[in-house]
Amino acid sequence: MHSDQCREFIHANSPDFHLATEFIESLDPEREDRAWQRFQTPEDIQPLLQAWLSGEEMPTATKPAKPPVIPATRLKPSQNLEAALKNTREWVQENRPRLAALPALEAIEEVLARLEQP
Repeated sequence: MHSDQCREFIHANSPDFHLATEFIESLDPEREDRAWQRFQTPEDIQPLLQAWLSGEEMPTATKPAKPPVIPATRLKPSQNLEAALKNTREWVQENRPRLAALPALEAIEEVLARLEQP
């Protein structure tokens, strides 16, 4: 696992176990694997570790900006999808009695299969 490799690298490149543990806790105080994803390889930690060991202030980790959330009401389906949905709705209306007699999962599977048809 990437986080384990990063921790091993820190221990291997630190003067003692306690300093390595302290540095690891400063990077990953909540012990989440996500904290290590900012490093492509364990070796990418080296400059940060050396700066920390020499007493330099560590740069704060910047979180990537979250993409904006677009409300579903503003999403516009493609023309092909709109046509497929329209055809499927019409087919469901025509086959309503037969679909109502089926167990729910079978009816759903039939509708989805119909939606996939050109």
